Amino acid sequence: MLRLGSSSIARHRATHVFRTLSAQKRTISSSTGTITGTSSSSSTSSSSNDAFSSGKDLDTHSSPSVTASEVDKFRQISTAWWDTQGPFKHLHTMNTARMQYIHKRLSDFKTPTVKGASAVDVGCGGGLAAESLARMGLRTLGVDAALENVQVARMHALEDAALALPDQLEYRRMTAEQLVAEGRQFDCVVSLEVIEHVADALAFVRSLVQLARPGGLVFVSTMSRTAAAMLIDVVVPEYILGTVPRGTHDHAKFLKPEELREMLEAVGAETVDVSGLVLEPLSNSCHVVPADWGLLRNIGVQANYILCARKRKP
Repeated sequence: MLRLGSSSIARHRATHVFRTLSAQKRTISSSTGTITGTSSSSSTSSSSNDAFSSGKDLDTHSSPSVTASEVDKFRQISTAWWDTQGPFKHLHTMNTARMQYIHKRLSDFKTPTVKGASAVDVGCGGGLAAESLARMGLRTLGVDAALENVQVARMHALEDAALALPDQLEYRRMTAEQLVAEGRQFDCVVSLEVIEHVADALAFVRSLVQLARPGGLVFVSTMSRTAAAMLIDVVVPEYILGTVPRGTHDHAKFLKPEELREMLEAVGAETVDVSGLVLEPLSNSCHVVPADWGLLRNIGVQANYILCARKRKP
C-alpha cells in the first residue's frame, strides 16, 4: 500500500534540494555537465567540481538503442527518482540486494580489490545504483539518454561530499553507443532494469560488452518473459496498485535468462552466474536467490533476475 505521508516527505525533500541548489547559486551546464557556483555558507573546491566535468552531454536522439517514447516515460517522472514511496519504490528496495551481488562478484574476481576500479552505470536514471557503486569505492560514470534524469542525479549527489571527490562520480547525458565511440572501457559495466526499454537488445548488449575491459565484468538485471513476471512486474504495480505508471513495461520486450546469455555469448562474453531477485512486499525487502532450487530448474528467475558475465580476453 502506498504511504502518502512518506511519499509527501520524499517529494518535499526533492523540492528542497532544488531550492537549496538555487539558493547556493549552483548551475548545471547542460553542455558540459559541470556543476559550478559557490555556496552562501562555504566555498566549493575545484576538485569537487572536477568529478563531474570530464565530458560533455550529447544529443541522444539518433542512437540506435534509444526509443524516444521510452525515454519520455522516464523523463516525465524524473523528479520522483529519490521518492522511496513513488514509482521507483521497487528499485530502491532492490538496490541493496543488487549492490551486494555486484560487490561479491567483483570480489570473487579480485577486480582491483573493488576500490579504485572503474565502473559505468548505463541507463543510470536518477543515480540510485551509480551512487551506491561510488560509495563502494568504484570510480563511477553514470550515463542516461534523458537529460532530466542526469540533472536529478547530479543534484542528488551534491548532498554527499564524499561523492564529490575527484573522479569518484560523474554523470553524462549520452548512450552506450556514444560512450563506445569515445573508446572508453571499464572494469565493471552495470545496466539495471534498462534492457527491457531499448530498441535493439542485441545491439545494446554488444555495446555493454564493448565497454568492458578484457576480463571485465558486465552486470545486467531485468525481467524474464514469463507469466509470473507479467503478474509481478506489470499487472500488480501498474494496474492493481497503481504504484507504477501504466505502460511503463512491455512484457513482450522482457528477456528470458537463456536469451540474454546467448546474446552475451554472441558478442564475446561468458555468463558467470544468473540469480533471481525476489521482492518481499510485506517487509519491503529484496533477496538474491539461486536460479535453481534443487530439482526445480530456473524457478528462482521466473520474474526479476540479475546476471553477471565476463568479457573474454583476446
